Amino acid sequence: MNIEERVSELEKIINKGEIEAKNIRIVDERGNVRISLSAGDEAVGIMIYDKNGINRISLMVLDPEGPMFVISDDKRNNLFSVVTSEDGGSIVSVNDKKGQVRINISMVNETPSITLLNESGEPRLTLLAGDNKTAVRLSDEDHINSLNFTVEKRGAIIHAEDGDDEIIWSYPG
Repeated sequence: MNIEERVSELEKIINKGEIEAKNIRIVDERGNVRISLSAGDEAVGIMIYDKNGINRISLMVLDPEGPMFVISDDKRNNLFSVVTSEDGGSIVSVNDKKGQVRINISMVNETPSITLLNESGEPRLTLLAGDNKTAVRLSDEDHINSLNFTVEKRGAIIHAEDGDDEIIWSYPG
C-alpha cells in the first residue's frame, strides 16, 4: 500500500471516529507512558501509571478467569484487589504497605467469608456465613491451634483444634 492509500484509509477511520489497535499507549509531555490499553486473545486491560512509570491501577479481564482490579503503591506492592473466578466466586483483598494480604473478603460457592491475617499472612480470624451454618474461627499466630464457634440447625458447637486439625476439646462433646 502506498502513502496515498494509507492516508486515505486513515482519513476513513478518523471520519468514522474510530481507532482500531491491539495496543494504545498514552504518554505525558515527557514521553512517559501514563495509560496503556491492550487487547489480546487471553487478556484485555487498562493500566494507569504514575509519573515515574509505575503501574498503579490495573483493570483487566482474563480468559477464562474473569475481571480483575488492582491498586498498587509506588513500590509496586498491591494494596487492594478484586479478583473473580470462572466459577462465579470473587475475592477482595486489602494488603499492608509490604504487599501482604491482611484482609480477605470472599464469596466462594455462594458462601461469604471474611478473614483477617497477621503480618506473616497467617489467618487469625475467619467469619463464615453459609446457608447451613455460621462460623467463627480464631487461630494462633502460626495458624496451628484454633478455637471454633459454629451455629447450625442442630445447635451451637464450640471446639478447639490442634495443629493436625484434630479436635482436642468440644462442647457439647
